[in-house]
Amino acid sequence: RIEIGDGQKCLPLSPPRKASERLLNRNFFSEDLSDSSFNFFMLENVIFSKCNLSDSTFNNANISGVTFEECNLEYAEFKDSNLSNVEFHNSDLVQVVIMSSVKDSTFYDCDMTTSCLVKSVFEGCSFIGCNMEETNFIKGILRASVLHHAKLGRSIFDRTIIEHCDLRWTDFEGSRY
Repeated sequence: RIEIGDGQKCLPLSPPRKASERLLNRNFFSEDLSDSSFNFFMLENVIFSKCNLSDSTFNNANISGVTFEECNLEYAEFKDSNLSNVEFHNSDLVQVVIMSSVKDSTFYDCDMTTSCLVKSVFEGCSFIGCNMEETNFIKGILRASVLHHAKLGRSIFDRTIIEHCDLRWTDFEGSRY
């Protein structure tokens, strides 16, 4: 296990914390952090490179300036969190759950197939070359964002507001609105 914060270990599925813990200016390379809880954490200027973060939770977290590069985030959860200036590069986000506010963040060449993006607000975000087939955008807001060469086939946009977005070269074949 890795040491985080004030010597506390990041244990799999640890109980929610009441006070925010801080994880600042750290780099993780090829770490197995699957099933970890980052709930109630403040993550700033952290780089996760080639890490396994599958089944991890980032609920009620403040995440800023964080990079996920070639990471496995399958089944990860981001509920009631604030993400700003977060970068996801070539990462696996299959069936990820994002029910949060996401601002000025980039998703580049990510696999987001069958993800659940329910009641989320994406503002100023870029989705470039992402596979987002069968993704659920339900009761969300997509504002001032860019989706280029994204595959959104058979996705569901139920009660979703899409405003001032650039959707050029995006495939919506079979999607429902």
